[in-house]
Amino acid sequence: MSSKSPASSVIGVVALVILGGVIVYGVQALTGAGQGGGGPSTAQAGSGGSGGTAANGSGLGGAIERGDVAAIKSAIAAGADVNAVVGSENPTLNGLQPLNIAAQSGKLDTLKALLDAKAKTEVRTPDGKTPLMFAAGWGEAQKVKALLEAGARTDARATDGWNALMWAAARGEPASLKLLLDAGADVQASNKWRQSALMHAARTGSLEKVNMLLEAGAVAGATDLNGDTAIGIAAANEAPVDVIQALAKAGAPVDAADADGVTPLMKAAEAGNVDLVRALLALGADAKKKDKANGWTAKDWAAKRDDEKGRGVLGAIEGK
Repeated sequence: MSSKSPASSVIGVVALVILGGVIVYGVQALTGAGQGGGGPSTAQAGSGGSGGTAANGSGLGGAIERGDVAAIKSAIAAGADVNAVVGSENPTLNGLQPLNIAAQSGKLDTLKALLDAKAKTEVRTPDGKTPLMFAAGWGEAQKVKALLEAGARTDARATDGWNALMWAAARGEPASLKLLLDAGADVQASNKWRQSALMHAARTGSLEKVNMLLEAGAVAGATDLNGDTAIGIAAANEAPVDVIQALAKAGAPVDAADADGVTPLMKAAEAGNVDLVRALLALGADAKKKDKANGWTAKDWAAKRDDEKGRGVLGAIEGK
């Protein structure tokens, strides 16, 4: 039987000590990762920071912006209030209720998930906007449809008097406008500046929207607080000729002047829009009318441009 040398015994002991140290270090590292280290503890996640957002609703807002229906349902199940204002890194969405966020920038299925969770359709922003207004002006027609089916009111007004129909006319989809009209939205309603949906549609130059509103009974000759009409607004914003013609055919007076005595022809002349000037003249516009402030005619408005467009308008008025 052979015997071990003293040197080999020492080496064995040292190896065992090193191995034991490695094992102890590994256990401590694993234990530390579970108690602190790189992630929050259970207590931290439930009591504040970004981990505790389901209770106060900000996690719900983020889920809506991402279009994450599963996360929305999870946040609601965890106690998120579907009618409380939520936080968002987007300043235009921060402080809005979930349904307003979904109507403005979320996906259709996120909006439906909130409606299924009994989100109120008439929640309002500080300036009085409702989800239907956001959907009409910033969303899609399918969102408008979903909100109407859920009972959203078409007659709701923001603090400045705007309603969903006006937003649809000003910046929404034609299909949204039709849905609102079919749902009984008041086509004659106006905001605090007495601007109607027809005036907003005329400003955009959308013949489809203008015709839709006229067919629904919108008054073509109605005036706003500045005395302006839809045809004057259309001329000032260089709407297509067929919009001007549609308004005139519906009874909009082609020479209707605003509070300053400026007629649609003068506005078209100031814009240097030869096609609009010719169209208005063909509809019977009076080129000799003068404004109140300067006593200018349409020719004077064109002449003050002192450019090729202005000279083109002068030629059209003079019949050249």
